[in-house]
Amino acid sequence: MAEPPGERRGAERRACVLQIRYQTIPGRGRRPRSWRKGFCLNCSAGGLLLQLPQLLPPGAGLRLEIHLPARSAVVACAARVRWNEITAPTPQPGDPYRHGALFTAITPEGRTALEKLASAAKARPPGPRPA
Repeated sequence: MAEPPGERRGAERRACVLQIRYQTIPGRGRRPRSWRKGFCLNCSAGGLLLQLPQLLPPGAGLRLEIHLPARSAVVACAARVRWNEITAPTPQPGDPYRHGALFTAITPEGRTALEKLASAAKARPPGPRPA
C-alpha cells in the first residue's frame, strides 16, 4: 500500500456504490488509454474511494465518468490517485484494488449531484481507512 503519511481527509465520507468508467491521463505526447470500468465505494466533497481492476500509483491522473442511479446522469470529472491498496490476501489477475482519489476538476453541477446522492447515505467520519 502506498499512502502519504498522516490522515489529511477533512470531509465526511458517504457510502454510495456507483458504477464508473475511468481513463488514465497519459504523459505528454502519449495517447489516452482506453476506458475501463470500476466502482466508487464512497465519496466526500474532496474525493472518492474507488475500486478498480488495476493498481494505479499515487499521483496518477484519472478522467472519470460517475454513473448516477435513477437519473441516468453521468458526472464527468478528473481526479488524482492519493493512495492505493490491494484488497485480496493473495492477489490474482483481475482482483480489485482500492484507491483514494482527490478531485482535481469537477463542475459545480457535478459536485452538487454527488452531494445530493450522498446526503441520503450514512456518514462515515474522517479517520483511518477500514482494514
